[in-house]
Amino acid sequence: MNEAEDTYVEELDLNQADLKEVSISDDNLEVSDNESILARKKAKKDSKKYRTPEEKKRAKHKKVLILSVVTVFLLFALLAIPLTRWPLLNAVGFRGNLVITVQDTTKKAVSGVIVKLSDGTTHPTDSFGRSSFAEVKLGKNTVSIQKVGYGEKTEAFTSSFGQTKKTVELKVIGIKLDVDIKDWLSTEAIHAAVVKYNQVIATSDKTGRASIVIPPTDEANIQLEVSAPGYQTKTISTATNVLIREVALVSAQKNYFISKRDGKFDIFSSNLDGTDQRKIIEATGKEDESILQFSINRNNKQAILVATRDGKVQAGRLVAGIYLVDLEKATFKKIDEGSDVQLLDWSENTAVYTKSDSSLSYDDQNLSRIVSFNTVTSKLNQISQANYFQINLVAQSKVFYLPSDAYRTIEGGVLTSLDINTGLKKTYLADKQINYASHASYNTLELQNNSGANFELQVGSGATKAIDRRPGTSLSFSLSPSGQFVNWSDRRDGQGALIVRNIKEATDRVAVRTGGLTGPVRFISDNLAVVRVATSQETSDYIVYIPTGKIGKIVDVSNIGTSRGIGL
Repeated sequence: MNEAEDTYVEELDLNQADLKEVSISDDNLEVSDNESILARKKAKKDSKKYRTPEEKKRAKHKKVLILSVVTVFLLFALLAIPLTRWPLLNAVGFRGNLVITVQDTTKKAVSGVIVKLSDGTTHPTDSFGRSSFAEVKLGKNTVSIQKVGYGEKTEAFTSSFGQTKKTVELKVIGIKLDVDIKDWLSTEAIHAAVVKYNQVIATSDKTGRASIVIPPTDEANIQLEVSAPGYQTKTISTATNVLIREVALVSAQKNYFISKRDGKFDIFSSNLDGTDQRKIIEATGKEDESILQFSINRNNKQAILVATRDGKVQAGRLVAGIYLVDLEKATFKKIDEGSDVQLLDWSENTAVYTKSDSSLSYDDQNLSRIVSFNTVTSKLNQISQANYFQINLVAQSKVFYLPSDAYRTIEGGVLTSLDINTGLKKTYLADKQINYASHASYNTLELQNNSGANFELQVGSGATKAIDRRPGTSLSFSLSPSGQFVNWSDRRDGQGALIVRNIKEATDRVAVRTGGLTGPVRFISDNLAVVRVATSQETSDYIVYIPTGKIGKIVDVSNIGTSRGIGL
């Protein structure tokens, strides 16, 4: 061994006495870790103190983002679980709509069913079997359904966002009867008619059928009450073993007419099918038929009667009373009187007529007067006075008149109109001597002067123009309750005809043709009109269903007051 190797051995030779004992325990390690953690926390805290504003802003955004993510995650987790979903949504105000449809075992809608939610809210089903609830709490709900004659049922369901629909089927436990309800004249189905048996109610669908279930009974026959808006209520008797029963309902409107069936010219009312005829105003027996006139307002509630009820005579002339008749209350009152009274027409609620003063001589320049009476204000208004009137007629809202004198020349004898609504006056063709006028169409008058020249006058605008035809027959026009239609009687193809005009569309059509059809004609509703038919066999009022022209007799009448279409 060389010297280098000897040296190496000696350096590795350790003296045990020179070694120091070092002890490391778990406690020491824990203390060291805690110290390290505290140091890190302190360093982190110190670092926050010295962050720049930009660093602080980024740290805040990061914290908000983390919090938002956690919140959204938690919210989705809660909404995913039905147990927590609905209470949470209800708490923040979410609600839904609910539609319950009730059918029988044949899938036919059942009306009048009592549908009750678990919160106590109750709604009956309509004619389509539907019961609708708004603002219903979301989640689990129950609904109880009951109607006499059907088995009671309770259903559970979950109400969600928007509209929740549920169909429930009821089992019939009584006697089912189908009632088909139609209009007596048109034979069309009546929708939303109500059939009632005691407390049981059923409503007709769009086909006019109402299915009513009668509770079990030993009676062989039962009484049903059938009603519908605009129709008279009808009570029918039917056997319980009948499956289907047809019922025709008659309009609730009335017809009013004069008849001499009891020897006097009494005023009667009747249903539009002629039933339930009643005397509402009894005559005195002094009525002169040549003077008697009866004109009904288009509201079908009031009328003007001209009659010599008192038999009064003055200066050798009969004096007629002019009476306002309340048709619904069957009462009347005198509003005026005079000789030679002639009803002209109605304009809305104002009746217009002419009369002469029996206390004046025939040559008096103020013998004749044109008067209007407003049934709403009960106000009489004298429109004009003269010895007589060459022209006097009503067209729409205007009274047209031409003062004249059989004994002297008068100043200002010009065709004039007075607008009843506004009170405005207007003159026409002042340089022409007009001696004849006819209400030839709803919108126009046709005129002729003393030299035979002919003119047309527009009622609305007052414009005039020369025409190459003679004035046509003067017609009497009746306005419908809505003001959308006007009708009148005319002759077409040798027969009497009811003509109907759509005012807005300016179109005319023939609603019905029949022999003897004449005035007066008047609307009962926009779809129904009463017409007078006078032939050698009868004088009667008829009802016309305008859309199809179907016609039916109402009643025989006395044909009075028709010389100028009175009764419109």
